Amino acid sequence: MTKITLFNEWSKIINADNSLDKIKAREMYDALIIEYSSESREHHNTKHIEHVLNKLNELFTIYTFTQRDMNACIMAGFYHDVVYNPVKPDTLIIPDEYQSAEYAERSMRIIGFSEDFINDVKLLIMLTEMHAVNEDITIDTLVQK
Repeated sequence: MTKITLFNEWSKIINADNSLDKIKAREMYDALIIEYSSESREHHNTKHIEHVLNKLNELFTIYTFTQRDMNACIMAGFYHDVVYNPVKPDTLIIPDEYQSAEYAERSMRIIGFSEDFINDVKLLIMLTEMHAVNEDITIDTLVQK
């Protein structure tokens, strides 16, 4: 998946809802790509987002999701590491995932997503803080990279 495909994944969600501000959505997408393209990012970069979105698309072919839930997962995939501080996580006052969730909320509100959708995306992002395999769910190994 390339940056062009990242944009296509983003656009599928944005274009499916006529109430969303397409111009603001492009601005928010461009801001995300700038964040993820920073030279200080060794792992949490556009390649990582490509990997996450590819794994999500694999899961969507195996398990049944509503379109809304797939869209929430994809948006969470885009935003989950947008705030990245390479400092050791236990020295941070507010974890990156929570800051990323707040970033997503601001961005998605500007685009015009519903509050319910935004809250679902924020929850998904905050759940990524654990970085641990759930022993009860075998699909977790697909998304652990």
